[in-house]
Amino acid sequence: RTSYKDDLSAVFEKISDIAKNARKDSITSFRIKRIESILSKIKRQPTMSLGNMGDIAGCRILLYSEDSLNKVITNIRGNFIVKNENDYLSQNKEDGYRGYHFYIESPINPNKTIEIQVRTVKSHKWASMV
Repeated sequence: RTSYKDDLSAVFEKISDIAKNARKDSITSFRIKRIESILSKIKRQPTMSLGNMGDIAGCRILLYSEDSLNKVITNIRGNFIVKNENDYLSQNKEDGYRGYHFYIESPINPNKTIEIQVRTVKSHKWASMV
């Protein structure tokens, strides 16, 4: 977990700039997944290995408008090597969740993946309640 510290810091610095350029009142945060959450995910998905877990370290951008959300999504694609992405904006998850998730290559270590979640403040409040 702690080996992601520098990778996460580099990504967070860049996405903070991207978010503020899209909208000054954007909110950015980061986290490293807790050990309990890692173990829980491995139990839920027995074929999952630590090397394949793309969300050990992650950042989140919260925005107040759909327009700024689309601008951030475009800018993330232009600033990072995207390994995978999940679009829950055009097709909501079954539980109604809306957002956009990127799994990017760390700019420091290409063997590490950092997750970036982008969603509106409204979607974040809904997700937190559910």
